[in-house]
Amino acid sequence: MFLQSPKTFRAILAPSSLIFSSMATLSAESVVWPTGPGANSHAYEVIHVPEGITWPNAEAQAIARGGHLASISSLAENNFVHGLIKDRPELWTAPDHVNNIIGPWLGGFQTSLNVFAWVDGSAFQYSNWAPGEPNNVNGTEARIHFLGQNALRASTWNDYPPTPDGALQPLPKAYIVERQLPAGDYAIWRPEDGGNGHTYVVVHAPAGIDWPAAEADAIARGGHLASVNSSTENAFLYSLAGTNLALWTGPDTHPKQLGPWLGGYESGPNIYRWTDGSPSVFQNWAPGEPNNALGDESRIHFYGQNGMPGAQWNDYPPSPVGPVQPKLLSYIVEFTQFPSDPVFELKTFPLSITWNSVNGCKIVLAGSASGRTYLLQQTSDFLHWEDLEQKVSVGVAISWQTPPQPSNRFFRVALLP
Repeated sequence: MFLQSPKTFRAILAPSSLIFSSMATLSAESVVWPTGPGANSHAYEVIHVPEGITWPNAEAQAIARGGHLASISSLAENNFVHGLIKDRPELWTAPDHVNNIIGPWLGGFQTSLNVFAWVDGSAFQYSNWAPGEPNNVNGTEARIHFLGQNALRASTWNDYPPTPDGALQPLPKAYIVERQLPAGDYAIWRPEDGGNGHTYVVVHAPAGIDWPAAEADAIARGGHLASVNSSTENAFLYSLAGTNLALWTGPDTHPKQLGPWLGGYESGPNIYRWTDGSPSVFQNWAPGEPNNALGDESRIHFYGQNGMPGAQWNDYPPSPVGPVQPKLLSYIVEFTQFPSDPVFELKTFPLSITWNSVNGCKIVLAGSASGRTYLLQQTSDFLHWEDLEQKVSVGVAISWQTPPQPSNRFFRVALLP
């Protein structure tokens, strides 16, 4: 669940609110690698742990978030992942006695002397070791992290003990999670990746939803149904939804070829516009579309062929009915900036917050489960999350007190395994 301090809080009860749940389904803004050589459409999240963290704990938290510590399969991926951390000095330790700085954990581990593997099972086909590494000093250096030499935040790697002693071997202050992007996660199409800087979220509506309701919810969230203005934007949006079959539907003969709603609507015979007012300069219709087959096909959605997902478009009724034209199961919302109001489901986990300039924020979680561990985190940009404090419930309300902070601060609470 996200809450913002110190502004007024507003709940938006949407068709699919996934914000507060176990950490495995926790909705957070992730950076997606959707374009470029070797791109895999995976989401990456950098987690800052100021007090430091061991490799086993970092991997356990990555699994709890629905992924693993990041694996690196190519120079392009290494450059992409390193780009997430190279300009953030707080993720690196202070220079040691030889002027090395320790960067975030990755998912590599040693299986035998100087033979490494990735925790997600992917092939260890690429490496970027720093000069002289791996050297397995003292026979205990069995995990991989980014290493900077000469106090420079470099993209090279080092082998390191999974549980550093904290003295000559300081604990890394961050780790990088890699996972497939599920519905409900916010994703930025970053300008450095050729994007527009906008934020997108795929919303899953398991009971089905028509286009007017999807657009109304998009507006309530602070955005619109997504507009598509180039082939690269089309590819980015499809990467968010194309591999998740739960987001697709169709008639019995073509069960998975009807994908998420987009923001296109027909303003005149075969003349389409976008709900956000952006120009209709790009089209990606499937062969034979738009055809207005039943006389009321005036909205756009992603469309596949042969019963499977695809990145092309189809015209479709705004309020489909019946087995031949079923309601769609998802839609994509686009924000020009991250929405200022958090989206969360109040009925499941009541969470309240009070704030003042002297005492800061008091966050209270009611109805916690006895014996379960809850983690409070904060962010200012929905990209970089900082762990604050874990508490074990004794079956009553849990509260956290944070010091005064800038107004652009959001919180979430996660239920740990």
